[in-house]
Amino acid sequence: MTLVQIIAILGTIPLFSLRTFLPAFLTALLLAYPQYFPGMGDVPPLGEDAFITRNWVLITLGILSLLEIIGDKSTTIRNLMKNAETYLKPLFFLIINLNLLDEASNEVLKDIQWAAFDPGYLLLAFGALSVHWLSRLRRDFISFLEDIDEDDNLFIGKISSWVEDSLVVFGFVLLIWTGFLMLILYFAGILFFVILRRRYETKIEQQKLTCESCGEKNLPYAVKCFNCKNSLSRVHSIGVFGQKKEELVTNREKHQIALISQRKCPDCGNTLKSHRLYQDCSVCGASLFKSPGINEFVRSQDR
Repeated sequence: MTLVQIIAILGTIPLFSLRTFLPAFLTALLLAYPQYFPGMGDVPPLGEDAFITRNWVLITLGILSLLEIIGDKSTTIRNLMKNAETYLKPLFFLIINLNLLDEASNEVLKDIQWAAFDPGYLLLAFGALSVHWLSRLRRDFISFLEDIDEDDNLFIGKISSWVEDSLVVFGFVLLIWTGFLMLILYFAGILFFVILRRRYETKIEQQKLTCESCGEKNLPYAVKCFNCKNSLSRVHSIGVFGQKKEELVTNREKHQIALISQRKCPDCGNTLKSHRLYQDCSVCGASLFKSPGINEFVRSQDR
């Protein structure tokens, strides 16, 4: 296996974790028409008999990429696709890179063997698992943004979607120009994001308050313990972005309405998994709009 192949496989991991079809389309386009890419005028195109460069494959991937870009700007479509994407992205990562290994490296691929397995396939397996893990990480981050701006009134969802589109295109161009730099930049960014997430999770754990009745730790803005269901004596207000505020709650019903407004359980404060109007919390089992009722919630939103 050549160094170029290793860089190509590792370099497409962050790209496929952001989008399913766009990196596949850009790769197929590069192999079929390298002369249209900056600095690639002297690179010969892949043979016409290659599967990935056939016209119908290019057209299909182009249409799917366009639909993906448009659909990701819709909150409804994004919610429908975000769970399936964690499996689609590794699948397309494998399809594209397996095709590259089969078509572009037949002469050098068999130089190294280990226990009857080509190391390229081991690297692809690692890559597919990495794409799946990064896709799940992205899904959780998107869910976090939706908790802040569920209806995209602040355009957080659209802005993040356009940023992801730009990162895929920029990353792909950077990959074919200088693969090492692209790997360093993108994996440094991923590491930074993972560290931020760990720090956020640690901060949330440190902010939890102990229930006086059963000893379980609850979110600082929880009204009732998720375990024993008893009311908590200290309840902190919740901020616009779902953060803990230092001031304590004086009106619990108003506070519960604020929790519901941020798609959180009115009792334990954990994020509700579903977008349905009537549902039960997956953590404490509390029923949404049992108390406070839906009429109180609507009246509060009309004020």
